[in-house]
Amino acid sequence: ATLTMQHDMDLPAAPEPAAEEPAEEPEEPDEPRRLKPTTRTAIQVAVAGTVAILVGGLVAPGQWIWAVITAFVVFVGANSRGELLVRAWSRTAGTLGGVIAGVVVASLVTGHVVLRGAVVLVCVFLAFYLLPVSYGLMTFFVTTMLGVLYGLLGRFSVAFLEIRLLETVIG
Repeated sequence: ATLTMQHDMDLPAAPEPAAEEPAEEPEEPDEPRRLKPTTRTAIQVAVAGTVAILVGGLVAPGQWIWAVITAFVVFVGANSRGELLVRAWSRTAGTLGGVIAGVVVASLVTGHVVLRGAVVLVCVFLAFYLLPVSYGLMTFFVTTMLGVLYGLLGRFSVAFLEIRLLETVIG
């Protein structure tokens, strides 16, 4: 009997009859499906633009365009919420400084058409030249340029620049 038991232990075990395995079902993902980052950003920009139009239109009917522009451009190139907030604050600070500079510069060049044109061109150059350095500086020079440009067109007013600032904050 001992011999038989020892002999049985050396033999490989007989394979058990194959049990029928059910067809493999696709695994359920552990996490719900997420939107692509580009889709999520597009939705956020669309919502921000809609809110900017609604609120901006309540504050200054017909001038809400500045709020919408701000809502759109702060998203461009922003890769995180923190970067988005920095851009929004930079745009607001640049607009505030530009409003002040726009009033001062526009009053200094009043009556000098060629000088106004030169200041507009210098502001455009500086806005885009300094953009890689500071988004706020770009906004500063664009807003300054708008003050001078509207003076050149005969439509300058401090109220216009104040609305630009308010609408920028809304955006």
